[in-house]
This record gives sequence, C-alpha cells and structure tokens, in this order.
Amino acid sequence: MKKHICIITVGFGFGGAERLIFDLVSNIKEYRFSVIGLKGDGILKNKLEKVGVKVYPLGGTNTFDFRVFPRLLTLLKRLEPDLIHTHLIKANWLGRITGSILNIPVISTIHNIYTFMNPFERMVERFTAPLSINIACSRTVLKMNSSLIGDFYQGYINNGVEMQNKFPGLNLNNLLTISRLEMKQKRTDILIRGFSLLAKEFPGLHLTIVGEGRDRNKLELLTKKLGLTNRVKFTGFISVDNYLLKNFGVFILVSEFEGLPYSLLEAMASGLIPVVSNVGGIRDVVIDGVNGLLLNKNSPEEVYDKIKYLLTHKDKAGEIKIHARETIINNFHIKKTIKTWKNLYEETLTAKHKHLRINGLHISIQPIQTE
Repeated sequence: MKKHICIITVGFGFGGAERLIFDLVSNIKEYRFSVIGLKGDGILKNKLEKVGVKVYPLGGTNTFDFRVFPRLLTLLKRLEPDLIHTHLIKANWLGRITGSILNIPVISTIHNIYTFMNPFERMVERFTAPLSINIACSRTVLKMNSSLIGDFYQGYINNGVEMQNKFPGLNLNNLLTISRLEMKQKRTDILIRGFSLLAKEFPGLHLTIVGEGRDRNKLELLTKKLGLTNRVKFTGFISVDNYLLKNFGVFILVSEFEGLPYSLLEAMASGLIPVVSNVGGIRDVVIDGVNGLLLNKNSPEEVYDKIKYLLTHKDKAGEIKIHARETIINNFHIKKTIKTWKNLYEETLTAKHKHLRINGLHISIQPIQTE
C-alpha cells in the first residue's frame, strides 16, 4: 500500500502555497495524499476533489479559532498518515505540535520572510520549529528567516513552473499584474499611481489587474479618481495560462514582502519582462537589467521610470525578455521542483529518526549558513 502524506494548510484559496500543494499532489504518484484545511472553502478544494484527493475542511471561522486544534488532532488520529506536510504559518504551528504528539514526522514549508511577525508570533515559531524539518521556498527566504528567527531551517527548494509557449514580439503596451488585492502586502495602489503618470505620456498603454481581495473596491475607486477607468481593467480571479499571458509584454509586481511568487515565474516562463520589487525570494530570480528590472523604492515615480525605460529602449527590452525565459528553464522548472520534493519525502519516510534529527539527509536541497 502507498504511504500516506497528509498536507495541512490554512485555507483553500489559490495563492503560491496552494499552488505548490496542487503541483505536489498532481505530479507525485508514488504516495497517497489527503489535504486538511483549517478554515474556509475555495478554489483549491474544488481542484483537489476533481483529481481525486480527499479533502477535510475543519471549519475554523478565522485563523485563531482554537476549536480547530482538537478537531485536527482527532482527524489525524483517524487518518494515521505516515508523514505530515504543512504550509503557511498557523498550519505549520498546529501541524508541528500534533505531529509531535502523535509521533508523526513533519515537514513545514516556509513561504514568506517573517519580518511581519510580532514578538509573540516569533516566540511561537521558535518553540515549534524544532519539531519539524523546515524547508523554505527560496534561498533568500531561508537566509533571512534564519537571521530573524534562528537556525531552525534546513534548506530550500525553489518553486517551479511548467514552461509556457514562447510568444514572439514584445507587446510592451500591455502591462499585467497578478496578485491578491490587499494593500498591506501587495501595493497595487502604487502601481496604479505609477501607471497614471505613464498614461499621460503613452496613450496606447493599458494595465490589466488579475486577482481578488479585500481592497478591490478601494483600488477601483482610486482608478476612477485618476481617470483611468478605460485604461485599467480588473478581471477578478481568472486562470493564468498561455491564452492570458500571450496578450502581455510586461509583468509588474509591487510588494512590501514576498516569498517566491508563482505569478512571477509563470510570466517569465512566457517571456514577459518582470518589473518587480526588490524583496524576498524575488532577489533569487531577477537580476536588475539582465532578466528584469527591480524596484528599490516602491514609488509611483519609480514604476514610471522603469516602464518608460522599456518603452524607449526596445532593443534592451528584447534582450531582457530572452534572459527572463532562460532563467526559468535553467533554474525554476517544475520537473526539478517535483523531483526534489519527492526525494525529500522518500528520505524522511525511510529515516530512522524523526523531526529535527533528520538534518543530515542526503537530498538535493541546498542548505546555507546564515551570514
């Protein structure tokens, strides 16, 4: 019988963490998967059920719903998985504790840099992290969290994407952003203000905003206030595929913090030129002026300057487009990601010891020392 891996996540939206979960259960056939969500419903739940993965929503009303813990413990006792794989902070904490109680090995994936954690949250992370193998989604996420929290993180495995069809031409007049519309992290408001400066100078320029979130109404009102209703399109959540990406030339992401965004990798795989904030795991992907342009100030004026540079230096833009795609082919292909995760699962399930004692695994992740 196949070994059973139980994945625990916070909810069933479809951001980067949920995308990795779906990629793992869809591509790794050697194991049997189930997925537990602490709260809510959503796109991931529907996608998992369509591919035959058993899904267990615990019915939490918010992230701090303490009723979830006994439900999780009871469910895991019944499911008896061979391995627990957790994603996102609160799921990492609860999964580590329940795994320790039930003597089940735990792998936790670290999707973000923890600069936003308050002192209590950092204390909980330090308390629970030794109960699991902790794998970051990029080298920078590993390095910075090791500095912020401590030496609890064993390595990193880059997110990866399928290579998209290569689209000819630059199509620089069509700009795209894909993000959750919540301005605490994703500064789409800065992008819109920067676009308003560009719109005055380049009448053929258009911006499409893909995503949903609590601040969508505020962003639509800002667009209307700036007189950009006919130049900026909000699509809501839609599937990102070749059909969508072929219509655009530049991908923009203005963020306060990031892990390793799937939207960035997919855009570059299709040859879109990234103009993105110099934060988090983005630094592991984009080299300024080589395979994209980095935003260091996250200001409307900087957005204006970077996009104008591309529009007025098309030969350089063409070079960046080529290098962007080559970066994904060489370093962020989904096949490499899946192979490494599969190796880690195998090593963990066959190891004699559990939890942090598995530091010496001979797997193809790349641990680093905190500088």
